[in-house]
Amino acid sequence: MSISPAADFRFEPNEDLSDLGGTVARFKHNVAAIALLKQLEADARELGTLTSEQQRVLSKYTGWGDTEVLKRALPSGVYSWSRPCVELEALLTPDEIKGMLASSLNAHYTALPIIRAIYAALDHFGLTPRNEGRMLELDSGQSVSVASSPQSKLRLLEPAAAVGHFRGALTPVLMTSTDRVAIEIDPLTGRILQRLSPQTRVFVQPFEEMPPPYNYFDLVISNSSVRCQSSVLLPLLHLPTNQRS
Repeated sequence: MSISPAADFRFEPNEDLSDLGGTVARFKHNVAAIALLKQLEADARELGTLTSEQQRVLSKYTGWGDTEVLKRALPSGVYSWSRPCVELEALLTPDEIKGMLASSLNAHYTALPIIRAIYAALDHFGLTPRNEGRMLELDSGQSVSVASSPQSKLRLLEPAAAVGHFRGALTPVLMTSTDRVAIEIDPLTGRILQRLSPQTRVFVQPFEEMPPPYNYFDLVISNSSVRCQSSVLLPLLHLPTNQRS
């Protein structure tokens, strides 16, 4: 994993997190990430000062969307009144336990090969930063401008960002040529995201409570658990008026 001081973490091209393992291993990765986060916060560590190993530990946090992993966290049953397992009870506050339960229904994991396939498709269609704007070449006879005014960087929005795997899988070119905004509803997950992404503007709150600016972003990308209709997302994109329908 390539690291530079105060930089957002980025997976190496050959990394695919295949070592996440099964239920037991994923549970242990989650506990290790939470324990590290709590230690960093207790030590008042500044953002952007993680070691390579610390980044790797935090990046393996995948949440509690896997039912079997959640059952290990809540061995007495997945109920609002359930007490967590011994490992987590010593780490989590009551509010964080509630947040873990609340986020479990929508904590969808997206494998890195799938994320990279999305970026490969965007690259194939021609989404690249250019001085004169950016173009998506949809086919041999049609193109759509996604940024009609010259900007030095591509403006990228990631709702439901989790710990930032979509952002961490950016190619080196996109990593240096994007101005990134990420939104994550779960406080615990959002704090991990902030640690991994010191160069990304991270909002730890519900998407609907952080109305982003209209006519601003070039790209919205996510495995969002929320049903995002075009009427919600299109106004955020920097598109010519005749391309908004």
